[in-house]
Amino acid sequence: MSHKHKTVRLDGDALALAQDIQTLCANAHERREALQREYQLRMEALQEETNRELKTLWPQLHLAAGLPVQEVGEWQLDASYLEHGVAFVSKCLHEEAQGVSLGDLLQSMTSHSRH
Repeated sequence: MSHKHKTVRLDGDALALAQDIQTLCANAHERREALQREYQLRMEALQEETNRELKTLWPQLHLAAGLPVQEVGEWQLDASYLEHGVAFVSKCLHEEAQGVSLGDLLQSMTSHSRH
């Protein structure tokens, strides 16, 4: 089966409309790129703001929890039960224990207590 095309040369009003379509598409592309650049800048600003706020809140959390402030960054927050009024911070104490989350530990404790 052969694939055929029909081509029509545009002139007059049709050529003017083709130029309008091309200009509209080019403008839309430029606006889309400008929006993407603006979005990227806003996302970076949001990340910087969040990081500044976290640098303030983490030491406060350590003080409130009675943890050494110099260990900020070593502890991870588990807020998955926060809707029930419970949250945890955890820290890996042994290299061989890395990768075991507090949630895994709690689950293993509850599963052992059921047997």
